[in-house]
Amino acid sequence: MVRKAPSIREVARRAGVSHMTVSRVLNDSPNLRPETRARVEATIAELGYKPNTLARSLAMGRTRQIGLLIHAYSEYGPMSMLRSMYAAARDSDYVPISYMIEEGTSEELKDGLNVLLSRRADGIVLITPRVSALDFLNSTDLPEASLVISSAPSESIQNLKATRVCIDQEAGAKLAVEHLIGRGHQVIAHLAGPKDWFDAQMRLKAWEETIEAAGLPKTAPIFGNWSADSGYAAADAISQIPGISAVFAANDQMALGLIHGLINRGFRIPQDISIIGFDGQPDSEHFYPPLTTVKQDFDSLGKLGMKTLLGKLTDKQGESERPPMVKPRLIVRSSVRSLS
Repeated sequence: MVRKAPSIREVARRAGVSHMTVSRVLNDSPNLRPETRARVEATIAELGYKPNTLARSLAMGRTRQIGLLIHAYSEYGPMSMLRSMYAAARDSDYVPISYMIEEGTSEELKDGLNVLLSRRADGIVLITPRVSALDFLNSTDLPEASLVISSAPSESIQNLKATRVCIDQEAGAKLAVEHLIGRGHQVIAHLAGPKDWFDAQMRLKAWEETIEAAGLPKTAPIFGNWSADSGYAAADAISQIPGISAVFAANDQMALGLIHGLINRGFRIPQDISIIGFDGQPDSEHFYPPLTTVKQDFDSLGKLGMKTLLGKLTDKQGESERPPMVKPRLIVRSSVRSLS
């Protein structure tokens, strides 16, 4: 038989005080006699009393829950963002609750937001990597305590009133391409991510601009879908680019598939073609050869995002014209060789 959990009134009766006194002890209120506090604390320990944290939070107008709305993807980037936000919320004594969507339509996003609001979440985090979220972001009045994690260009979401944070995708892509240029590569192909992802768009844009600024020939980008299979499939087209010596792959998984595909076609990496990735996923150092890549700091992004959101909840964070950005960093390994 399961024993019923003790109530605050049972603690009060056992300790010989009022239930309000027990509440004052739990809330660490001042002006309590030390002997009273000690007696109540001893009774709490003896009975194994656990306060109803949700009820206490509701009484103070807070649930200490953070709602996270995210597309249901298995890709390293979005899932790493979700994990970092979960950890950052828990570190701040908040309970993260998530709602995953499949297609990313405005109706689906609205439904997810309504579910999280019905749970009385104190704040809402929206991880929106796809262009399909634009209509929703521009047409929905989000709660005041909302945070959007998206690398969408500022001009495309002018109606967004929520605070936004992101990783600087253009800076990361520029690091990758400039590293290849600095190693003497002149024909640098780009294995791009899906056209409907903001991150892929920003990395493609930075590749184009950096190539043009260096006066190098620009090849037509090859598009993948973030998967290693799409990288493998791209090997045929990439291997036929005249004079190619290097490839900037828009994520590490496509770089992995591309390495496999090129090796199967008789190319050596990096002796014949150098490859650089993006994400800095942990397995990338165990690719063969170990992958030079641009690491996205999802831990810092999660901490920045949660700090920004909690600042809104405590009125300590003002709005900024541009979203706060986390800077990525280059990790140099052996998949890129020097031609100069």
